[in-house]
Amino acid sequence: MLPYSFLDEDHFQGGSNLDRLYVEPMRDYITWPLRMPFEKHLIYHGKQTLQGEEYFTFFLSSSSPADRKGDQYRLYLSTDNLRIRFIQFTLRELADSYSGWIHYSNYVSIEGIRIPFQISIQDSPSLDSDEYVHRIELQDAVFSRE
Repeated sequence: MLPYSFLDEDHFQGGSNLDRLYVEPMRDYITWPLRMPFEKHLIYHGKQTLQGEEYFTFFLSSSSPADRKGDQYRLYLSTDNLRIRFIQFTLRELADSYSGWIHYSNYVSIEGIRIPFQISIQDSPSLDSDEYVHRIELQDAVFSRE
């Protein structure tokens, strides 16, 4: 267990600034598939084919969709099972501009909710790169009922 709290409402609490720079995005990478479908600025953007597969795409901004100063995301949901498979992101609130891709796979059902147990992060503009800056593999997950 990490020696600080991940969430207090929507914000990271505790740790150093360096912890905030790395741990807060890690928390987001894990929780985005659970939180993003409920965001009020989520906009359906049509279908798109990536790597030979068809996806429903959605656009999301941390502020209004027209504001280019906020974080921006494009979600790719599998047309077969509606699970988030990729998120293309540009983070501007935590860093000046940090872009990349998140690959979600190995979904496991926990209390009826499907959670990706493998999360790979690229800071490459190309989805075709095999280089990852982080790869998270969850071994278990539980929901707290506090």
